[in-house]
Formats: sequence, C-alpha cells, structure tokens
Amino acid sequence: TAASAKVNNGGAEWLDVRLPAEYDSAHIRGATHMPLIFLRMKVDELDQMKNYILYCDTERRSSSASYILSGKGFKTSVLLNGIKDAPPEDLEGNNV
Repeated sequence: TAASAKVNNGGAEWLDVRLPAEYDSAHIRGATHMPLIFLRMKVDELDQMKNYILYCDTERRSSSASYILSGKGFKTSVLLNGIKDAPPEDLEGNNV
C-alpha cells in the first residue's frame, strides 16, 4: 500500500490506537502502540516532527485519534479500513 511505502522509506510511522489485547493479537510490525483512551495523557511521548499513520479495526478510533493529534499540531493520516487492509506479511502478534 502507499502507506506501507511511506513508512518503509522513513516518511511516516505507524500508530496503533487499539486496546492492548487487540494489539497483542495482531499489529503492524514496528508500530508504536498508544491506545486512544490514553492518547491525551501520553501525547507528549510522540514526536511532533513525525508523520503518523493511525490505524485501528474500523477507522473510528483512528479518526478520533487523528482529530485529537491534529488539534495539537501533529501531521496524521488514517489507514482506510483499518488493520484488515494491512498486508499480511507486515503483521505480527499472537493470532497472525
């Protein structure tokens, strides 16, 4: 995908905003994990110079996270259709 290419060439970083159990089950290799419920508290741990590609299962949480981060000056985009559109070879976790 175009998103994978952007990450692979260093132009962006994956940000998984799902719950810990979902992340442990399957996530995109190399993704930063920050559940949406903790995003406002932990936003200082993210690098404002990076472009983050957010994902969840359905786009709903990642869209909310994108809204929050954009309001704080971050450059974000959302992976359409969530993790199910990620290439299987890019996934790792307990249920991959």
